Amino acid sequence: ARRLRHAGPGRRHVRKRPHVLRGPQPRLRLQRRGAAAGRHAVRPPGREEAVDRSRRLTPEGTAMNIEPRIAAFHDEMTRWRRDIHAHPELGFEEERTSAIVAEKLREFGCEVATGLARTGVVGTIRVGNSPDSIGLRADMDCLPMQETNTFEHASKYKGKMHGCG
Repeated sequence: ARRLRHAGPGRRHVRKRPHVLRGPQPRLRLQRRGAAAGRHAVRPPGREEAVDRSRRLTPEGTAMNIEPRIAAFHDEMTRWRRDIHAHPELGFEEERTSAIVAEKLREFGCEVATGLARTGVVGTIRVGNSPDSIGLRADMDCLPMQETNTFEHASKYKGKMHGCG
């Protein structure tokens, strides 16, 4: 191996083989959503047929509609989000917020553990006897800053706001 011009003592040039794709390559086509969809909608290769995204298989192999069930909660979830946004709590002070989250998780049938790292909440979803699980994480704390928004659910507390995303 040859030495690099400014590599310094002991450093050597390692020649890498270029990554070359041989033969015709399929163009990656992604499915557009929302306003970008319509007559210009594209799908991944091999998925030219219409895809019914409201049908999913349960672990038992039976189909169930997910989006309509979630859509039915839209207004209620919007109220929860706005309530939490209007009542921000700093890190390790999220007593009200963690109580709301734990209550909603229990209502949805989750096994709930509270008090983790003081105000943390963990909801466990069990599906039959499967040992598999999916972890979802969300921050509940606010930032120590003044909210300048004027919408109805703006922070009710001076110097605290939910400003992340």
